[in-house]
Amino acid sequence: LPDTGPVEVGLLARAFNALSRQLRQALATLERSVADVRRSEQQQRTLIDAMPVAIALLGADRSIRYLNRQFVTWSGYTAADLPALDQWWEQARPGVTAAERDALRAELLAHPARTLRGEANIICRDGTHRHVECRSTHIGDDILVVLTDLTERRQAELVLRESEERFRLLVENSVELVVQVSGDSRIRYASPNHLTITGRSAADLIGTSILAHVHPGDLR
Repeated sequence: LPDTGPVEVGLLARAFNALSRQLRQALATLERSVADVRRSEQQQRTLIDAMPVAIALLGADRSIRYLNRQFVTWSGYTAADLPALDQWWEQARPGVTAAERDALRAELLAHPARTLRGEANIICRDGTHRHVECRSTHIGDDILVVLTDLTERRQAELVLRESEERFRLLVENSVELVVQVSGDSRIRYASPNHLTITGRSAADLIGTSILAHVHPGDLR
């Protein structure tokens, strides 16, 4: 081997030390980046778990990759219960046919930039039913599904409709004249028996001033 001499050895040593420092710095930067990514992922997961809606992430292979805490809480299903989308359909929506499932998936694939919305009845693990709004959108090759529980809202709407129907039947079968008047004294509703008693139909009265139907002597 040729004699490199002390000068060349010193240069090689300094170059080696500089390269080592650069490698250590690069490794430290990489470790910090990995830690930042993990911290960011954890923060995102914590945020998603705290959201008041149920969230599921579906893989391109029809696997269920993630369920947030709210999904597990109100549906009762865990990721272990639902390893793939087929298990979800079988347990939560058994009435949906395979053809309907394929049609829904085809629509999602045909419109990757669109968010598809719909409503459905879901059977939870404990056998209870929930009415949910479903929104599905693509994130890369995966599909993000967000379920909003509308059960209480739909039940309240049903109670309101039933109450309104009972009120309507009560008014329509009453022997008394019933009117609903707005703040500017306009008639908003008049019971059907006005035609029998006064000779004027409810349609004729609606929109007119209630004062126009009061005897002048009673206005003083």
